[in-house]
Amino acid sequence: MFSQRLKQGIKPDRVIFTVILNACANARNVEQGMLVHGLLIQSGLKTDNPTENSLIDMYMKSGSLEDARKLFLSFSHLDVVAWSAFINGSTQNGRAEEALQLFWRMLDFFAA
Repeated sequence: MFSQRLKQGIKPDRVIFTVILNACANARNVEQGMLVHGLLIQSGLKTDNPTENSLIDMYMKSGSLEDARKLFLSFSHLDVVAWSAFINGSTQNGRAEEALQLFWRMLDFFAA
C-alpha cells in the first residue's frame, strides 16, 4: 500500500514515515525499514523526535545495533524515549551490561 501511494505521486509526511517505520520495527523487517529510511532521507524532510525514535527502535528490533548506535549518536535532541529504545534494544539483543551502562549515562544526561 505504501509503495502504491508513492507510485501515485503521494508524498508521505513525517507522521506517515513514523507509522511505517513502527510497522517495520514490529515486523522486525530491517530490509523494508532501511528502504523507508532511505526514502525519508531522499524526501528531505527534517526528522523529529518521534521519527528518530522509530528509526532507533526499528534498527534495534531488527538486530542492526551498529546502525541504531550511529543514528542515536547523530541525533541532537535525544529524549527519554530514544534512550529507552536504545536501552531496551540492547537488552533484547543480549547486551545487558551495555544496557545498564546506558541507563547510568541516561541519568547523567538528564541530570546535566
